[in-house]
Amino acid sequence: MASFMSLYDTNELKILITDILENRDSINLNNSSTLVALANVMMNYLGRLYQEKDLGAVLETIHFIKDLPTNPVIMFQKLVAIYYLALINHDQKRLNLIIQVLQKNGYDNYLV
Repeated sequence: MASFMSLYDTNELKILITDILENRDSINLNNSSTLVALANVMMNYLGRLYQEKDLGAVLETIHFIKDLPTNPVIMFQKLVAIYYLALINHDQKRLNLIIQVLQKNGYDNYLV
């Protein structure tokens, strides 16, 4: 789904994501594959919402990602959520720190 999100308009995506949010308790978050897939979908959705300046939905999505279980397989997605929160809060210190971490680990292309 994350790969095809650009094909949907935002209203269609909101319907799909609302279903995920409402049924979160039925999702097996102990399964790493499911957790990664869910985190990727939510991260892509977050980027889309940020571009469209839907601040309320951005914050809701950030909190959803941050509330996912602490698991190294979704460390990058959680970092991206923190990055967007720092953008919203104009927290330049945190932004610079995240940028440095990404650059040092070869993720420069994601900064664009």
